[in-house]
Amino acid sequence: MSPTKAETEGRSPIPRTPTTAREIDRAKQILQESFGGEGVFRNWLLRRKVESRGKLEESGIDLARARAEFETFMVDQITTRERYRLDIEQMKQDIGITKENINFLKFRNKLADKIIEGIDITDMDMKQVFVLIEMLKEASNENDLLITEAKARELGAEARKKEAEAKGLEAEAERKHLTKEEQRQKMKKAGIKIDD
Repeated sequence: MSPTKAETEGRSPIPRTPTTAREIDRAKQILQESFGGEGVFRNWLLRRKVESRGKLEESGIDLARARAEFETFMVDQITTRERYRLDIEQMKQDIGITKENINFLKFRNKLADKIIEGIDITDMDMKQVFVLIEMLKEASNENDLLITEAKARELGAEARKKEAEAKGLEAEAERKHLTKEEQRQKMKKAGIKIDD
């Protein structure tokens, strides 16, 4: 065998893996000689085997511990993610409820303004006005507000009807008064004396 480049430069050669049976036997012989005999070499191999098994068992234990820690970590991550998802869902529901409340309050305020503009409180019975105010305060949904609006329209119609009746009675009374005055005037012209 010719010397390798590493041997010529003074470095120890990097052993290559023996491939033939003859090379394998030669490698065993070199190892046995370097350890001082076959028994020493076998003892060394057994020690290495035991050490390797110990390290393998330790690494297996470390691997099992790492797996357990990773599983615990993943369970924690999944639990945390689920908790955050539930929190987000709750926030979305709260936002939805808040939006509904805001829309309801806006609707109630618009309806209250509409009711106040649509009726003449002076023509209505004050008890009815207070009933309307309480109905507006206690309304908990749109149906309650629509019922309140219908009640306000009904009360407004009643108030307008009463006002029309009052104007009719006033007009009739005025007509009757004019008629009496005309009769008095005629009687005076005719020379009939009238007692007041």
